[in-house]
Amino acid sequence: MFAKTKMKQCWIISEGAAGMENQALGLTNALGIKPICIRIPKPPLHNLIPPHLQFRDRLIRILKEHAPKEISNVKDPSIVISCGHKSVAYSIALRRKARGETHTIHIQNPRVNLRFFDLIIAPKHDKIKGKNVITTNGAIHNITKPKLDIAKKQFSNAFNPLERPIILALIGGSSKRFVFDVQAAKKIGKELRSITLKKRGSLIATTSRRTSKGVQEVLKNELRGVPGSIWTGEGKNPFLGYLAHADYILVTCDSITMTSEAVATGKPVYILNLEGRGSARFKEFHATFSEAGYIRWYKGDLSDWNYVIPTETELAAEKTKNFLGHKLLDLQQGL
Repeated sequence: MFAKTKMKQCWIISEGAAGMENQALGLTNALGIKPICIRIPKPPLHNLIPPHLQFRDRLIRILKEHAPKEISNVKDPSIVISCGHKSVAYSIALRRKARGETHTIHIQNPRVNLRFFDLIIAPKHDKIKGKNVITTNGAIHNITKPKLDIAKKQFSNAFNPLERPIILALIGGSSKRFVFDVQAAKKIGKELRSITLKKRGSLIATTSRRTSKGVQEVLKNELRGVPGSIWTGEGKNPFLGYLAHADYILVTCDSITMTSEAVATGKPVYILNLEGRGSARFKEFHATFSEAGYIRWYKGDLSDWNYVIPTETELAAEKTKNFLGHKLLDLQQGL
């Protein structure tokens, strides 16, 4: 077990996916605290044993094996922020071990009884309610104006020479709800080529961890010769630079996180449709963002419009501050 010390720490627990970890980092950034990120594997028998019935000590042992050295001399963290369903069991285990010394905050719907957490931050379309639930419109994130301003300068040599407008495509992948196969990639690739040449601009695109190799190759082939670049995970991640320099942003409809990050720029955001059964959650999310004027469905052309950038991360952080009280103050002061 961890050595006993009263050092104050905030741990972020996730499977390491950028979309999940960045939601937690966005919250800690807004809270003014520096966290330690722990990337955990799927809990044993994850699909068979409910998170709250997993063996506590085994989960803590696994977590320690995957944690950085900074936590080795800490008995219990002051705050644990978990994101994603695979992190739920670990957060519950830490809370039980700490016996009131650790406050746990879960981001997204944990899909267990809400009493297992001190606080839950979930998007409105997840439709969960409780005294310990903070609801947001869309996903919280780690995109801020200061970060975009810095990224614009850092990536100026790469993107300033490109012809305007710069069109950014944020590409997701297949899921239980949407199909993003080779045929879909060909269609989207042709649409991106067409609009870029029509506007006499440049295209920059980035794929995600869910984008298959086959889809990546098809997109590269379809976009060959189009001014710009496509990032598929090799080298320095230009995501912030892409957001900062883009004039228009197109996002595949399978990602709530990428859409929420895109509207943090205040730029026109278009949604690229994918085939599939979808879900009520996605329909409500897209309807809410559309009604608010943040997004429009892509229909073959691009135009400009303005909207007030949503501040869901900051609003969630303010409510979290009220809940945490002195524990947050201790962390902010670095005690």
